[in-house]
Amino acid sequence: MTATEPEERRRRGREKGEADSMAEETVTIDCGGLSCPEPALMTKETLATTDARVVEVLVDSVTSRDNVLRTGTRVGWEGVWEERAEGGFRLVFRK
Repeated sequence: MTATEPEERRRRGREKGEADSMAEETVTIDCGGLSCPEPALMTKETLATTDARVVEVLVDSVTSRDNVLRTGTRVGWEGVWEERAEGGFRLVFRK
């Protein structure tokens, strides 16, 4: 992984989120293929700096799901998760 790949993943998520809804901006962080602690660190940084009201995080392991959910709730966001049909998990955080 290059040093800029996590930022590229966040940028793509912001672009996707901006197109999703004018009323409720969503940022998507695609952490597929990353191992802990990277998904939790990326989530923590995004939640601390975003202006979005909704942050979606995609992970592909139970460990990442649990760590990301715990990280989000520790910094004051409410999070829920669902299993994805294509595998992995989708977590949604709301402020």
